[in-house]
Formats: sequence, C-alpha cells, structure tokens
Amino acid sequence: AAVGRDQGWDKRYELIVRALSQGRLSESDAELLLRLLADLVRRMSALLPGRLEVHADLEQAVGSAALRAKVLSGAVDAADVSRLVAAVHGPLTQLVAPVQDGEVEEVRRAALAAGTPARMMALLLCRTDAILSETERLVQGQTQRGEGDKSST
Repeated sequence: AAVGRDQGWDKRYELIVRALSQGRLSESDAELLLRLLADLVRRMSALLPGRLEVHADLEQAVGSAALRAKVLSGAVDAADVSRLVAAVHGPLTQLVAPVQDGEVEEVRRAALAAGTPARMMALLLCRTDAILSETERLVQGQTQRGEGDKSST
C-alpha cells in the first residue's frame, strides 16, 4: 500500500511543480491549488476540533485575499510559501504522535530548502497530505475501537 501512496505522491508533486513553474497559472490550476490548501485547513481543523485559535490562524494564512491574488497571478514567492509552511507546521506538530515529530520537522525543513516556490509548495502540500492521511487513519481506527468497546458493555 505504501508503494501506491508514494507513486501517487510523486505524481501529485510533479503536477503541482509543473503548474506552479509555468508562471501565471491557468484559472483552473490556481483554483485547484487554492482548493488543496483549503482542504488541508479543513482536515487539520477537523483533527483539532477544540482549537478555534488554530483554525483562525490557518484560515488567515491560507484563505487571505492577498495569497489568493498571488496564486491567481502566479506571483507566489518563497516568502509566501515560507509563511504557509510556518502556519501549517505548528498545528501539524499538535496533531501527530510524538514519534512523528521528526517527520513533521522534516516536512518543514525540506519545504524551506526546496529552492523554488513551486517545489516548496508541492512538498508542503504532498507531504502534509501524507501525514494528515496517516493521522486520519489512526484516529478513525481509534474511533472504531472506541465504538466497539461501547457496544460490548
């Protein structure tokens, strides 16, 4: 299963890099990128349900009119992506088990060192997606086990 996920990650990464490297994005590519960012916020917020200040910070970082305008015009630069990395990194460390802290730190480090805004954004989106998917899977497993425990009483 991990091989399939890695192959999917590679394909998504290359698609994002190619789209962002073209300069000005097509409207559909820009909307897709904005949807991917919004989806990360939605998923992180769902995994941190009581953390309204985290939700607000994520929404502000990802949903700002300035970022939207830069994405639509193809003007996203390394500083913009660095701010997104910082906005995502904190809440992501709160979501994962301590054993995954190194993986979250590696996402931050790799995204910041990726060289181009396109590669930075692709790493942030793809690697964060992988961590969120694993976290969601673990939470779903705990929820199902908890429901099973309740029904046996």
